Amino acid sequence: YMIRVWAIDGSGVSQPIEKTVKTEDDIPSPPRLLRKTRDMENGVELNWLPPVNPNGVMTSYEIEYTTNSAFTTINGTVLTQNSLTHYNWRGAEFPTYYMRVRAV
Repeated sequence: YMIRVWAIDGSGVSQPIEKTVKTEDDIPSPPRLLRKTRDMENGVELNWLPPVNPNGVMTSYEIEYTTNSAFTTINGTVLTQNSLTHYNWRGAEFPTYYMRVRAV
């Protein structure tokens, strides 16, 4: 951010003083529109859009998968590169998996 400050008193307005500041990075907003775009043998292709607010430098996406729709237990986690917004997930041992993606 750039902050500009003026002093105002009885004699008028001063010249502005400018200061540039950087805020701390924060947690990214969630990736958008996670969807399965293709079925594959023992897996699926996932696609999503990047977060609206990255809130800093994103290092990767984390994909969690489970056979429990409430995500009370996690069967596994995969990390991608930050620029990738798709992933070919393989390894289905059960008929149904639930997946979620978050930016980190």
